[in-house]
Amino acid sequence: MFVVTKTLYIEKEHTHNFINRFQVQSPLFSFKGFIKREILINRKNKDHDIILIKVHFGEITDYYRWEGSKEHIMMHKQQKNSPIGLLRMEKQNYELLTEDTYEAL
Repeated sequence: MFVVTKTLYIEKEHTHNFINRFQVQSPLFSFKGFIKREILINRKNKDHDIILIKVHFGEITDYYRWEGSKEHIMMHKQQKNSPIGLLRMEKQNYELLTEDTYEAL
């Protein structure tokens, strides 16, 4: 499995705009090779919030197909500028080595 993370540092007064953006249905959800998306938020800092986006793909090639797809390109064309309130964004790519889940004894 291949995982892409984006960490968004957002001014507190604009966090709600980002949360609303993630409520919209995305063409990603029906893209072949997409597994799941997770959105997490950390509100601990008094000056900014941190939103962590984790997108899981079956294989690295699925991710690259998504990056080059017309659906993905159109999404970015529609957004054009950096959203208001975005202080910084970091992107990381990972290969999942292992995943453990709860096992009842």
